[in-house]
Amino acid sequence: LDADYRALKQRLLEEITTYDCDVVCLQDVDDYHGFWLPGLNAAGFDTLYAPRQRSQAHREEDLISEDLDGVLVGWKRRHFQLVRSEVVSLHRAAERATRASLAVRCAARDEVAILIDLVPFNEATHDAALVVACAQLAGGHAGDANEPTAEDWDVVSDEQMKRLVSDWRSEEAVRGVQAKYLGQEIEVFNRDFQHPVVLCASLHAAPGSEAHALLETGRPPGVPAPPRPPVAPPTVERDGIGLGDI
Repeated sequence: LDADYRALKQRLLEEITTYDCDVVCLQDVDDYHGFWLPGLNAAGFDTLYAPRQRSQAHREEDLISEDLDGVLVGWKRRHFQLVRSEVVSLHRAAERATRASLAVRCAARDEVAILIDLVPFNEATHDAALVVACAQLAGGHAGDANEPTAEDWDVVSDEQMKRLVSDWRSEEAVRGVQAKYLGQEIEVFNRDFQHPVVLCASLHAAPGSEAHALLETGRPPGVPAPPRPPVAPPTVERDGIGLGDI
């Protein structure tokens, strides 16, 4: 398994360098110092890395690890120069939660985001500065809830399905709060210069979900309203004038 994983990382690195891209955003990255830092550096990238925040979500033995998985941003050093950066701890989204139970769930999470501000440098192919955000939202842990599927009905009881749906909706709510908090942090980070923003993230959410809608439009998805009662047709008098026209 370790040999397969090392080979997979090497293939990913080769794929990245094949595209000859200027900016790279990766999530769920581990072995940063042992593999990604030297590998991307040799390919011409400067990088920043932020591991998941050490929190109660990690077992005690994880707390001594220098390479918890996290997010990584890389940029071609001959094209861009780093002006400033910020690490956003998404457990702080709990401060924006509207319900106590949701705040507790948010506070227990350990996901992070990196925000960086890049300006053109030396051999830049364009003149625009750029803000890049790289994030991972709730859903990256092995025990996190996934959206139940039709196949789940064949293997679980009704009560178990209710719990699956409840857990998944709770995770969706956490992702929604995290997405809103992340959007606000990006606005604050970028308010002085208003540079174009590129956001790359592991949302663990489908289009139409609260997290996706908040990041795409700044608003939660609309809830369909019940149909309105039909409008009564205007009454017609003998002279042909409808009362609704008067």
